[in-house]
Amino acid sequence: MAKLTKILALPLVIILSSFGSGAEASKALAAGENLILRVWNWEDYIGVIEVDGEEIPLDEYFETYVKEVDGVDIDVIYETFDTNETMLSQLQSGAATYDLICPSDYAIQKMMSQGLLQPFAASEEERQALYGDTYGNWSDNYALYASPYLQDWFDEIVASVPEEDGSTSVHSLSEYARGYMWGTLGITYNPEYKGYIQAGMSPEDVMVQLSDWNALWDQTAFWGTFQIKDSMRDTFSIGLMRTFDPAFELLLELYQAGTISEERYTAAVNVIFNAINHVDSFNGLMEELNGYLEPSEAAFPTDYTIEEIISLTQSDLEVLRGNSYGLETDSGKTDIQTGTRSGICLAWSGDAIYSMDTAEEETGIELYYSVPKTGGNIWFDGWVIPKNAPNVEYANKFIDFLSDPEIAAYNMDYIGYTPFIAGDDIVEKAKEWYDEKTWAIEEDPSLLESVSDWDAYAEEEGWLKVDLSYFFEGSLSEGEDAIFYTTEIQPVTGTNLHGEEETIYVGRQFLAQYPTIGLPDNLDIIPGLAVMEDYGDNNEYVLRMWENVKASGVLEPWIIVLFVIEIALALGIASYFIVRKQLSLHQRKKRRAAN
Repeated sequence: MAKLTKILALPLVIILSSFGSGAEASKALAAGENLILRVWNWEDYIGVIEVDGEEIPLDEYFETYVKEVDGVDIDVIYETFDTNETMLSQLQSGAATYDLICPSDYAIQKMMSQGLLQPFAASEEERQALYGDTYGNWSDNYALYASPYLQDWFDEIVASVPEEDGSTSVHSLSEYARGYMWGTLGITYNPEYKGYIQAGMSPEDVMVQLSDWNALWDQTAFWGTFQIKDSMRDTFSIGLMRTFDPAFELLLELYQAGTISEERYTAAVNVIFNAINHVDSFNGLMEELNGYLEPSEAAFPTDYTIEEIISLTQSDLEVLRGNSYGLETDSGKTDIQTGTRSGICLAWSGDAIYSMDTAEEETGIELYYSVPKTGGNIWFDGWVIPKNAPNVEYANKFIDFLSDPEIAAYNMDYIGYTPFIAGDDIVEKAKEWYDEKTWAIEEDPSLLESVSDWDAYAEEEGWLKVDLSYFFEGSLSEGEDAIFYTTEIQPVTGTNLHGEEETIYVGRQFLAQYPTIGLPDNLDIIPGLAVMEDYGDNNEYVLRMWENVKASGVLEPWIIVLFVIEIALALGIASYFIVRKQLSLHQRKKRRAAN
């Protein structure tokens, strides 16, 4: 951290003779050539750093950083892909050669099982051998600052990796990947969307009903007010939430009553999400749940097959497809901002933050984000090194660089997604955006002396206490904590899908940035999250199901008109994205100033 701060604060000094540069660097230097580092990442997925008033993309700044630290000239060739499938296809064909790639969790599993990746250094001795004379110049920031909570997730996700002798052995993602960003899949929505008002719904009714995945199947108020993701896995996960809603509901009830532990609850949710990969475990869970039912209640079947799970989910997704007005990949996050084109966007949490920030900035509309109470999908994107990577040394060093909390904070500030990295800089950035206590002290520093009990003070002020220690624990220096006080998360009372009055908590950017745990009612989000595994040999079933779902939509004339409008608007999207990050950053600063 001190090393990076020094580089940012002082003029650049070229260090040519103080450091070695490893075997790869030595060869390049001997030939009088620059080193090359080829990085392949998602679009709009890396931040900028401000140096002497100029914004420099972090991949470009890494070249300067390497020159300062190792005395080595390096060129970072940074390219982007649009889907995991596109990336995998090019990599498998041999058409692409990269040193570092950033796939999603299930794609990493697939790449491991196909023998496409190499493991990271398993010991400090291996790391030292890789870095050679420059070893002392670099810190393993990932080991120091990656959230222990997320590292535990990576330990639990496994794949069978082929060995040289033709056998396979089971390895965890933590051996082959370094986490980059993470988040949830949920619902961004406008509680004051005109269609809901015309249907006689209050904003509170909308908020309560959209805490339930089943609302998307409602064929009255919510019909035709959203698109579904043109993403097989993400939409399949939502379909599973509908198809097996009674099981999810019962598990939640058992967990909230203390009948089953948090660990058992999370494990059971993951079994349902990955039922086609673990049919025996899934049927065993159904049998277990039958033991908790009353005699008058219908029992869960205990003889599901993969084909039946797929067929039932396909039927539900075909209804969902009919309720929507089409498919989208990226346009939903902008459509919802106008207040007229849609009322709901099925969104990854980082895109939800972007939509909420820019809508508030440009139109004054306050959007909300919900991970429905019965659970949802948690996803991870991580860095991997292909087996044939030419520059393994600087691929590792690029991860060291991005995993410095100061750099990770720049990333979070710019792209809106939540880094794997914890540490002081990240918690301070989050508090700068979301913490009422931080804002109050900035406005009145005397509070540091006059307030002895912040919990009591928060209660008087109407702030909700949120403890994010689950994410930051073990990464913060003495005196720093992960306690936040917020007014963003508030209780609301409205009519639910069953026509009953219900009180839930609703939230916006803060809740999307860091899902909560151990809070009342629907705010106990973390235990109900699941990772969707790679489908492996069962992928053909899901592909066939998805093609059938996509083909099931009937294009009515009004939908065709909307598609024409979409095409016209797409011409302006490229220029829009150029300024969107600055709008988002400006909104965060404005929100902080307003509080």
